[in-house]
Amino acid sequence: MPRSGYRFDYLVAPLRCPRCGLVAEADEMLEMTTRLRAEPNLAYLTIGDDLPVTPERAASAGYVQLRLPGPDEPTILLHTWTCASCGAAGNWAEVVVEEDVIEAIDEAELDADTMARAHFKVSDDSRHR
Repeated sequence: MPRSGYRFDYLVAPLRCPRCGLVAEADEMLEMTTRLRAEPNLAYLTIGDDLPVTPERAASAGYVQLRLPGPDEPTILLHTWTCASCGAAGNWAEVVVEEDVIEAIDEAELDADTMARAHFKVSDDSRHR
């Protein structure tokens, strides 16, 4: 089967911008891309969609491992996103994946509590590869 040629998918959810307070649309304007799927095809991935996460796949997709999830613990990814309304970049979202299915995508503050919960953090240079 030929490869699609696309290099990423979009993670999408309605997210409230911490700077302007507006809720961003759940689309590509969030600039929240991921290369976790083996055959990315510019799909909009949201709650209920499959997203396989393993340490090996995360490392090859540009994520930094913060810690490994426990056996019965969901995997938490930290991801940057951009507000299409005000242009604020560097906002953070917490993406919760359980049994390879996205369970939640929510705004997050990059603080000690969030970092302690997370397992993988997207590196700044991994976007749009």
